[in-house]
Order: sequence, then C-alpha cells, then structure tokens
Amino acid sequence: MLKYVIFDMDGVLIDSEPMHARAAVNALSHYGVRVDIPYCYRFIGSTTRL
Repeated sequence: MLKYVIFDMDGVLIDSEPMHARAAVNALSHYGVRVDIPYCYRFIGSTTRL
C-alpha cells in the first residue's frame, strides 16, 4: 500500500529540466518543428497562462 508521495516541483531532489528539454526537442522533431536545448531552457520557470 502506498503511504507517501513526494512531489519535487523545484529541482531540490532531482534536476529534471535537462530531461524535459531533450524530450521536448525529440517530441517536436516528430512534427517537423526544429528547436534546440537552449530554446527550451528559455521557458524554465515560466507559466502557461497568458
């Protein structure tokens, strides 16, 4: 039975941003959109609200 869940929203435990950036580049390339890692890093910490 699951007793605890740990949410790491700010990179304290795991720095997942490099993995997310690579995943975004990979996923977008399947649709013909060419972006690079530095482009993805521009959105770290931003919101999706307009």
